[in-house]
Amino acid sequence: MAQPDWDSGDVLMTPLPGSANPSMWQWHTWSHNLNSMNLLVDAKLGGLNSQGQMVWSLSTETLMALTDPNTLRLRWVLDEEIWGRYQTQLGLTGAPRLRVWIWRW
Repeated sequence: MAQPDWDSGDVLMTPLPGSANPSMWQWHTWSHNLNSMNLLVDAKLGGLNSQGQMVWSLSTETLMALTDPNTLRLRWVLDEEIWGRYQTQLGLTGAPRLRVWIWRW
């Protein structure tokens, strides 16, 4: 696939305390300035492994919305319990990171 038209870079995120409930969801907003609603969006959750390399995984804890031609909103619902499972399964250390890529479609 071609290089994305927009890349958020690695965004350090904080797991929500305990087991998150709907009242604890966090929304994050990015301006991408692509001036289009016809976009392909990919988001990955990741972290550093024991060798200091970034490991990216599909994330099932996010919901995205294109609120206008230049804005992406993302709902973050990763809690400490779920992050602990990711760390164990993927051998991740430290805080979670999120990376979002957008292509004009």
